[in-house]
Amino acid sequence: MILEALRKQLASGDLDLIFDALMDAGKDGHQELRADVEPFLEHPEGELRGAAIRVLAFYWQLPEYRERADQLWREDADEEVRGAALMSWATYYRETGDPDVMQVLVDLLTDDEEVEDVRAIAWPSLLAVSGLPKSEWPDRTAVYGDIDDGVDWGLVDKLLEQIGR
Repeated sequence: MILEALRKQLASGDLDLIFDALMDAGKDGHQELRADVEPFLEHPEGELRGAAIRVLAFYWQLPEYRERADQLWREDADEEVRGAALMSWATYYRETGDPDVMQVLVDLLTDDEEVEDVRAIAWPSLLAVSGLPKSEWPDRTAVYGDIDDGVDWGLVDKLLEQIGR
């Protein structure tokens, strides 16, 4: 019953209903809807592309979408899609301490030419990848509007030191 209702919403053409259905499917783990979700990766509306990659890569962590998440955060024209894709891509490396991934996230975080939303997502993503226990995360981890004020740059330096960079 729930799956049919979600399928109906996904096929509705109503962007708000589709977005809600994507998020519900993702959060509730309805991987049976994968074939219904995948086409939204190509949707002209960025909000739905971002929701689709969030469902497939962040919520469901399907390994075959890691490369797609990587591609979307690097290449999509919509900054919300890029942010959702970056968060999703980093999730694949959560708590690994992968030095190359951490360096990519630090590079994004410090790139003044990068859009603020993507930079802001790089910060909690860096913390998640680092393996630093959440109890040691700074109080403010996602900052929009003033990235330099919300990032613990001393902690960034410490994380870089831990990976030998």
